[in-house]
Amino acid sequence: MGKYELIKSDPDSGISLIRNKKLDVLCVRKELDFYDKNVFEYLKSNHSVHIPEIYECSEADGRLTVIESYVNGLNLEEYLQQKHPDRH
Repeated sequence: MGKYELIKSDPDSGISLIRNKKLDVLCVRKELDFYDKNVFEYLKSNHSVHIPEIYECSEADGRLTVIESYVNGLNLEEYLQQKHPDRH
């Protein structure tokens, strides 16, 4: 991974927590089998404060690897389960 250090990985989801060694910041690496690379390239070029910043995206062997900013907190599924446990 060169400039990144692996912190934690979930092989089932294809998502890893990594650290950019040069900048000393946490990032998320996602390995996707189903994707539209154009969407991620657009998001990378047109950052919004409402979504994680896309730092890198690369395609190889039919998979897209995306490196994005780490956002600390609950994901949407966790939030909904916490606020509405009777609906799950």
